[in-house]
Amino acid sequence: MLGQVLVVALLAALGPNADLESVRVEGAAAGTGPDAVMAAVENAATAIVIDALESATGTTDFSLFKPILDHSRQYIRSYEVLQQHSSDGATRVEIEARVRRRQLRRDIADLVLSRVERRPKVLVLVTAPEAEEPLAAELCDSARTSLVKRLEKDEYDTMILDDLLELLPEEEAQARRAVDAQEAAELARRSLADIAVVGEVSWDAAAITPQSSVSRNHVELTLRVARAGAGDSADMVKAERVNHSAIPAEGIKSALAEACEELADDLSVSVALASAHVRASSDVVVEVRDLGRASRLGEIAQALQGLWGVEKVEELVGTEKLGRLRVEYAGPLAPLVDRLMSSAYSDFSLNARRAVAREVLVEVAPSQ
Repeated sequence: MLGQVLVVALLAALGPNADLESVRVEGAAAGTGPDAVMAAVENAATAIVIDALESATGTTDFSLFKPILDHSRQYIRSYEVLQQHSSDGATRVEIEARVRRRQLRRDIADLVLSRVERRPKVLVLVTAPEAEEPLAAELCDSARTSLVKRLEKDEYDTMILDDLLELLPEEEAQARRAVDAQEAAELARRSLADIAVVGEVSWDAAAITPQSSVSRNHVELTLRVARAGAGDSADMVKAERVNHSAIPAEGIKSALAEACEELADDLSVSVALASAHVRASSDVVVEVRDLGRASRLGEIAQALQGLWGVEKVEELVGTEKLGRLRVEYAGPLAPLVDRLMSSAYSDFSLNARRAVAREVLVEVAPSQ
């Protein structure tokens, strides 16, 4: 098909926070001669943008992104025609292009945010998995504070480890080691966040010479951004900083602060792109306080399964303090609350504490 293009190779996959990326693509256009060659090159540029759109948003509906597609050439800094040939009234080219990847991602993110149905809730975790020293906790807290500050500036709701531990103390070990995006994304899903940001801090320091009192400090900060429950599709950005100081710990802190500042815009873009998958939901979240034992949550879930209109009941959390259910249910809230209150349970009953929007809070009352 004339005008069809194919991205055939990524020559330098530099990552989401790379300014430029080398891409080899093929393009085709009707006709022959210089004008047809330029048309084929334009089609190749459009193919690059389409590939980036699909990768960043997971969508094949590009109507929202027409302003970007209409100006695809502005994202190509330079290109070289590697091959061209004409046959059967058509021209085909292969080009190697230097793509302004960061600018393209930023423009895609701006359009995504202009259409999001609601601002997502973001879970932010920062870990230093290889470090046991007291400095690790200070560095993680510092990086987390910096990331949260940027996200709140962008008007996202944020959650941190302390928010989970208040009701989910057994999640502490998982959360503190959650450098794996899959784990973080699953934790975000269970804690009702939409997006997980997990940061990993590593560092080293050594005297610049055996006799020197000056330390060379190296810090690396890696951020992974994933949709809740979809850690396999995480975005990753990374920054490294090196400095010299008389006091290694102070130099490391300074280098980390610079790394956080460097990644602030890239974090904002990655979270915005993840927002493309956040949709308003009619699901109902049922929280059960003072659950006592996890088996009670199963009884409550079974009671709700019998309500007309309930498609699915998913158990998210079951601890002594808290049970949490996600109920696929598009009906009015009153019948669901009535079912919770009127059902017969083995050794307890439920007292309603709050029912607002699509959230229900109940409390277990043990049978006398």
